Amino acid sequence: MSFVTGKPLVLVAIVVAVIVAGAAAFMLMGGGGAHTTTTTTQSQAATTTTTTTSQPAGQVSLEGYWHGTYRSEKTSSRGEFCFHLTRADSGYTGMLAINDEANVYVGTGIPLAIKVSGNAITLGWVAGPSVTFSGTISGDSMQGTWQISGGQYSDQGTWSASKGRNAMCGMLEATTTPPMHTTTTSASPQEIYDAAPDLEATGDLTKVDDMVRQLLGGIFGGVKLAEQGQTMGHTYGLYIVPRPLTVNDGNAIIQGIQSMGYQIGMMSGVSSEGVYVVAALPDGSMLTITAEMGKQEISVVYTGTTGMTTTPPVETTTTTTFVNQYDSVTDMQASGVLAAIDPMLRQAFEQVFGGAKLESITDSGDLYTDAVYIVPRQISHTDADTLVQALQQAGFQVTDWYAEQGYFRIYVSVIIEGAEHSASIEFMGDYETQRLDIHVEKTPSPQDQYNAAQDLQPLGILAEVDPALRLIFEQMFGGVKLISQTSYGAAAYGEYIVPRPVAQDDAVSMVQLLEQANFTNVFPQIDSAGAYIMATTGSYTVTIQLTFGSQTIQVMVAQG
Repeated sequence: MSFVTGKPLVLVAIVVAVIVAGAAAFMLMGGGGAHTTTTTTQSQAATTTTTTTSQPAGQVSLEGYWHGTYRSEKTSSRGEFCFHLTRADSGYTGMLAINDEANVYVGTGIPLAIKVSGNAITLGWVAGPSVTFSGTISGDSMQGTWQISGGQYSDQGTWSASKGRNAMCGMLEATTTPPMHTTTTSASPQEIYDAAPDLEATGDLTKVDDMVRQLLGGIFGGVKLAEQGQTMGHTYGLYIVPRPLTVNDGNAIIQGIQSMGYQIGMMSGVSSEGVYVVAALPDGSMLTITAEMGKQEISVVYTGTTGMTTTPPVETTTTTTFVNQYDSVTDMQASGVLAAIDPMLRQAFEQVFGGAKLESITDSGDLYTDAVYIVPRQISHTDADTLVQALQQAGFQVTDWYAEQGYFRIYVSVIIEGAEHSASIEFMGDYETQRLDIHVEKTPSPQDQYNAAQDLQPLGILAEVDPALRLIFEQMFGGVKLISQTSYGAAAYGEYIVPRPVAQDDAVSMVQLLEQANFTNVFPQIDSAGAYIMATTGSYTVTIQLTFGSQTIQVMVAQG
């Protein structure tokens, strides 16, 4: 099961997707390589393409548990994970447990999309931000890079894993292998519900059973606890509801948990396939709820500590003497990516609060900066509306904002010298009544990304067609660099970057320039998202993939 709001998960790193597509093309053209079968199935909801790749010769079986660690290049924070791979007719399925030092990326029982091609592997999930782990397999170890995109959570880094189990795998086993309640397809939903037992919760499940029954009963009009158990400190329950789950029910589950005052994890999400929710409870324990669309079974896993209370947190206020710290703070000079938007922030803060000082900067860099501003008076969540207007007047686009008692967060963005700068402005009044936490990220402009790229020397048979392709790309885009490549002997793959995003008109122009450059059998396939262009030159068949809006161009070359 894989979850992403509004559509099924199709999460494949571009390089793996192209290599797989190219391998299929090589089979059609008589080339070598691993045995690859591509099948397409269609349903009313979506069309899904899955690729099955044979196990590389001599490689350890991928099935089973893999545990490892990852590191952020952005914050230098570390974490650990465990994933379990299972062989399926369509390739592999997988589940993940993950945590980190800051408790930002935390979850267990997370469904994964798995793609394997030769010794390349990609693992991905979408539930909140989009996350991809891409790497290579070598015997009983794996390693590679990971990337997460999702506003404030955008990050990247490295990872490595080994075959085997650790403590995280025990957590994963507990959340993914509870006994499943089986039902007969001939019975109606109500008959299935009526026939299900309703057990009295025992053990740690008693700590959340009332809350779960209140939540699910209010949505479905009834709920029964059909199965329960405990494994390695994790308690699970299988609840039955009177009707099959719908997308609206999944959204209602998330909204219901939020209305109870609990924090929803960043990996939570709803899709046409199911719902996956991780909720942080008041004492730091965790509740995981999963269910498939069209099913009546809802799985609940509680991972907690003793003495937990399921009462939603109640805000309390204490009377303290306010000591204004503004005058005692030294105003710093903005640096890194913050420097570009510092004047705009100060303009808005001056308008709302009567002044602002930059108190501290951490992790300052050219692509992100974290900082704290202090203002001359106490801040309230009621200031959020006025601050939103002031930020807009200062030149920001406000993309989203949220305010509640003692707290607010505002998201803004602005284009400066062709590069998008996005920022979050957060007030946490219970602790710092005069301070605003700022996180700024810069998305490099297309020209910046092009300038930062290293131009590689082409290898193998790619070198035979590279000069002709470069002339075409340079004529169209004003420059080109080869940023990655792989040589297969009788085939080769290359990824090029150009100084601006590719547009649909470029596909038509490229067809014309290929023909003028003495390429023959030029055959384009163009749609609204991109284009595939096949052509021949001498003894080589060249496939060019364009994705509109992207700066990269993928090229496959096969001989014969």
